[in-house]
Amino acid sequence: MGYISHWVRSLVIYYLALQYQRREISTKLSPAPAAPYSQGIQAGETLYVTGTIGTSPVTGKMVSTTTVGQATRALKNSLAIVRAAGMTFDNVVKVTIFITNITDLPEVNKVYKKYFKKPYPARSSVEVSKIPYAAKIMIEMIAVKGPTHRGSSRYY
Repeated sequence: MGYISHWVRSLVIYYLALQYQRREISTKLSPAPAAPYSQGIQAGETLYVTGTIGTSPVTGKMVSTTTVGQATRALKNSLAIVRAAGMTFDNVVKVTIFITNITDLPEVNKVYKKYFKKPYPARSSVEVSKIPYAAKIMIEMIAVKGPTHRGSSRYY
């Protein structure tokens, strides 16, 4: 009996330690960081995706002068990071949109609905005065790894 309880205790400690490990997520399919930050950090089953803007992962330059064009590229950049962590947009539970002109949000929502399906992630949209590189929009997200089933509140 002592051997089994020791084994179970060791397994629990190992699992808890995994929950607190930080792992950097990086991909060349999203622009390289231009400052001291990571594209994504996974802590346990949770992935924190940095705020992405509409820059090309190849050239590092803005792909569009429109908010919609930049939003499309930012979502593609975020998706690349999420995929690099072995997840999909189905795993995203929270999105934050920083936008320099809130009146552009209805057009951004049309793009957003091409990437996310119901039930949509929780979301905040905030108008800001400036975003680095004169971007018009920045999108950040949080994803959780694990078996989720769309349309169901149960986890299997």
